[in-house]
Amino acid sequence: MGEHEEGSIGSPLGQKVSRRDFLRKSTKAAVTAGAGAVFGGTMAREVKIGQDGLKTEHATFVPMYECHYRRLSEVPDNLQILFCEVAMPREAFECDPLYLLMAPGITEGVFRRLTSQGTKVMFGDVDPLHDKEMIAMMALEGGLSVKICAELMNKSNQGTSRRNLLKGVAGGVALWGTGRVAFGSASVGVDALTAGRQNAIQRILDRAGSVLEHTHPENIILEYRNAICAAKLLSIAEWYHEKFGHKPRIGVNMGRGHAGIEDFLVAGRPTCLAVLTAYPNIVINDFAEGAGGVENMATTRLFSLPPVYEDLGKPRGEIQEEKLVDSEMLKALKSKLRI
Repeated sequence: MGEHEEGSIGSPLGQKVSRRDFLRKSTKAAVTAGAGAVFGGTMAREVKIGQDGLKTEHATFVPMYECHYRRLSEVPDNLQILFCEVAMPREAFECDPLYLLMAPGITEGVFRRLTSQGTKVMFGDVDPLHDKEMIAMMALEGGLSVKICAELMNKSNQGTSRRNLLKGVAGGVALWGTGRVAFGSASVGVDALTAGRQNAIQRILDRAGSVLEHTHPENIILEYRNAICAAKLLSIAEWYHEKFGHKPRIGVNMGRGHAGIEDFLVAGRPTCLAVLTAYPNIVINDFAEGAGGVENMATTRLFSLPPVYEDLGKPRGEIQEEKLVDSEMLKALKSKLRI
């Protein structure tokens, strides 16, 4: 007993395993275990952020993602600011505050809660002027991805030597072109089943989809707007921290497809501005036209609500407004456009 051929190791079942196979299998097991630990740690971190918020230098950002067909029906405790995703055309930068405050579809109960805890409501989202053309481009991109995959799969059946390579490329193209759609559909399904309440599965789906979204810079409806909104949120956070002497908790109420905004919040304002100015001028001008000028692109409207509301349309007291311009964003955009 105990005797083995040279270059082999005895297995528990009495079989002989070559050292090469042993090393290969043990390495694979270690890598799998390590990847599992990293993945598990990452998911645990993501779930914790969903519960406690994303902590940055000047604020804690609390994600509040939802599907657009659902009205905002609940807000976390102790929010100093609530950011609402409302794409603002040029008229929205000068309109009556009530028009904007009612635009997100906030329920009356949420309004009362916001007023009772003194939460400021923030608007600064913008849309490109020709967003329908951009949506058409995204649809075309998805169609082309499917066609490329079909062609590659067809060719892979014609020869054995390149089959695995072509299948791998086809899988990569499929993941790039349609993966975000799959995650988005799953996220909407979970949202419907859970009535929009935040939960771990929803959080993981949203964030997994956002990773793929970063590989699609051409999807300016999400990626470019995320960079704009993140830059403004970071700017407002710094302004609030300096003015009031403590870090605010800021609720970020956006559609589930915008979960990638968290990566911009972590990256910081310089990164956000670098992304905004890296796009070609035709994209920046399209957003500027939609907002009514470059100045509006860099502008945020921040409302302080009166302490008591009779109902949504009849506030008791005056709504106070602060219109804040992100000077660094404005300077960067003007420099890019040479104006």
